[in-house]
Amino acid sequence: MQISVMITNGGPHPPQKWAEQSADRLVDIIEIEPTALQYEQALQAKNILREKLVAGLLEPHTAAQTAVRASDHFAKSLQVVQGAVKGSMFEQHFGKPETLEFVRQTLLMHFNTVAHIEQCWHRDRQGA
Repeated sequence: MQISVMITNGGPHPPQKWAEQSADRLVDIIEIEPTALQYEQALQAKNILREKLVAGLLEPHTAAQTAVRASDHFAKSLQVVQGAVKGSMFEQHFGKPETLEFVRQTLLMHFNTVAHIEQCWHRDRQGA
């Protein structure tokens, strides 16, 4: 598990950055041993999955920044992940209950953080 800090200088993070952070966190749980028989193929599949996740998560993250409740877009983000892994060599891994829970917790944390940041920025802009 990696820890990352997102720093901003004057505003919320753009949805693209959130989509990248969510995708990075989710593909981080895929460990590929360099000695694996299909190492290069698996590494390429992992990179393709990351790109699919970034592209798919961009819409829910964009919508979450303008929504009253970012959690409204949480279900859509879960569908994006399920669609991205379907048919990939990682589909079985992402079907495990512990992996599904990690995905759920990660995305929920990210969407709740987006909502909190937006609320803080709104209050600051309103002078409250």
